[in-house]
Amino acid sequence: MMNKNKEAIVGVAVFIIAVTIIVLFLGIEYVYISAIFLFFAALAIYLFSKDNIFAKAAGILSYEGIVLKVLMPAKYRKRINELKDKDET
Repeated sequence: MMNKNKEAIVGVAVFIIAVTIIVLFLGIEYVYISAIFLFFAALAIYLFSKDNIFAKAAGILSYEGIVLKVLMPAKYRKRINELKDKDET
C-alpha cells in the first residue's frame, strides 16, 4: 500500500515539474492547447471503446483527425503516408 502512495506522489511531482517547465519556456497558452488536444484524444478513445456504432464512427473521425494528424510526430506521419502511397500503386 505504501508503494502505491509513493508512486502516486512521484507521478504528481513529475507532472507538476513538467508543466512548470513548459509554462516557463513556452507560456501558459501551450499548456491550454495541449490539454485541449489530450482531451479530444481521450474522448476519441472513449467513444471508440463503446458498443454503439455512432460512437465508434465519431471516435474514428476524432482519432483520425486529431491523434494521427496533430499529435503524431511528423516523421511517423510521413512514413505512414509513404506506406499508403506504396499500397495504392
